[in-house]
Amino acid sequence: MSVARRMSLARRMSVPRARRAGPAAGLAAVAGGLLALWLRPPFWAVRIAGRLLPDVLFCVDTPQRAIALTIDDGPDPATTELVLETLARHDAQATFFVLGGRGSDHPRLLQRIVGHGHELGNHTWRAEPSARLQSTELDVSIRDTQRLIEAVAPVGLLRPGSGWVTRRVRAAAHDNDLRCVLGSIYPYDLLFRSKPYIVRYVLGRARPGAIVILHEGPTAGTRIVDVLEAVLPRLRERGYRVTTVSDLVRDGARRADQ
Repeated sequence: MSVARRMSLARRMSVPRARRAGPAAGLAAVAGGLLALWLRPPFWAVRIAGRLLPDVLFCVDTPQRAIALTIDDGPDPATTELVLETLARHDAQATFFVLGGRGSDHPRLLQRIVGHGHELGNHTWRAEPSARLQSTELDVSIRDTQRLIEAVAPVGLLRPGSGWVTRRVRAAAHDNDLRCVLGSIYPYDLLFRSKPYIVRYVLGRARPGAIVILHEGPTAGTRIVDVLEAVLPRLRERGYRVTTVSDLVRDGARRADQ
């Protein structure tokens, strides 16, 4: 077979492959875009989500340079005291969304959190996706945790397990007079364990009214302390006040009244 003949056959064989690659490449691009949107949602998308789900708090509309810091999955004897010391050193406040089971094991740490001027929130009884629970199981998990926390301080905030917000989860929050809180800055610190990545993610997405989600506890380890030591002073340099969710909501309410 001549060289020209072989080249002609090769061109004809390559056309179907290119055509098949087109849709596959398009699907890969769409999947990559959706993954990026899930991992790093732009702030405008977070605001839209808040308008679509007005009973769920993602961020607060405020002109104040204030950010709410939230810490999930405690209290933990290995990390909570270190976190409290770090927050005090940088004059920062936080909302601790605690698990009822861990709070029951370490009630003194709940008192320590409140004694340092921080806020407690309900993160259900154990670390599990709230959306997978039956209505009765979910209600018991919320109520048992609520009773435990209210023995220490009032609580009006709920963060469902794994951050899954379904109609049933929202109804359970409403039935227990709790405001459902997610957030707008979540570096997936239980999945991506690189301190530099988490620090860059938080600082890169800091906005007035943002709500940051970080984790302590056995799974997270003490990494949160190093992250806070890096993030808090740099936020202060930018003029941000790091505060609790309820305080941030009050900032937004004051603006609405003006």
